[in-house]
Amino acid sequence: MVSRAKTPGERRTRRPGREGVPAVLHTVSILRYLQEVGNRPTPMMEIARALEINTSTCFNILRTLAAQRILNYDEDTRRYTLGMALIEFASLVDSHGHLLAAAQAHADAVARDVNQVCLIFRKTEDDAFLVVGKAEGRQPLKVTATLGDRIPPNGAVVAKAWYSWCGDEEVDRMIALHGLPARAPHSITGMLDFKRELARTRARGFSISVGEYYEEHNAVGCAVLSPQSEPLLLLVITGFASLIPVQSMAALGRRLRAAADAVAADVFGTTTEGTT
Repeated sequence: MVSRAKTPGERRTRRPGREGVPAVLHTVSILRYLQEVGNRPTPMMEIARALEINTSTCFNILRTLAAQRILNYDEDTRRYTLGMALIEFASLVDSHGHLLAAAQAHADAVARDVNQVCLIFRKTEDDAFLVVGKAEGRQPLKVTATLGDRIPPNGAVVAKAWYSWCGDEEVDRMIALHGLPARAPHSITGMLDFKRELARTRARGFSISVGEYYEEHNAVGCAVLSPQSEPLLLLVITGFASLIPVQSMAALGRRLRAAADAVAADVFGTTTEGTT
């Protein structure tokens, strides 16, 4: 599961305004630019050109951000991506502080138990889903999603796991804004079909995707819920269908549901029921 990088024509440059400290405004522009291109590894010259920043200034800002782990810098490719420090900052923005830390601990346990990669997603202000955590199994498996990657609001397993806990008005808003595109032969593109799948997801406590986002990929997803049954984070296992066969998905979903409930218990001190 991976988000598509925008084409040059889709990108929007972020030139600093006149008010404020220039270096800070440039920094914000750089972070937003990397977000907009889906956190694709990006060279300094591309960033400088897109944002119309002096190359020397851009170089110094990028190296400073990399030294502080706000950006990652790959010495081999000389490209930048968003860094781990941003994930750590995000956990502090959470109203309960240690929600992400608890989710990471339980995702680590899931990954060890089922020997699959477990991803943690947070919903962003523009409705996308951002990878904010990743846990590996006992053996390294190739999963295309990395920290900082963004999945579209209507992205199969994540959309179903999240919106199954939202009201009809919120579901209708998402569909009106973002649609239900046909990414693969098994993609759900009809509103009524999507809503029926949301009802099934809520009843069993987890979502499944069989070739809906990429034809050769399967996925299972589960929401971490507040005491009011509002989705806060998502735990997702995704990979090639050969590694996640259909017959294994119910067991994986139940394991994710147990982990999500355990996260809620750790954070809120009470157990949230994932099924109705």
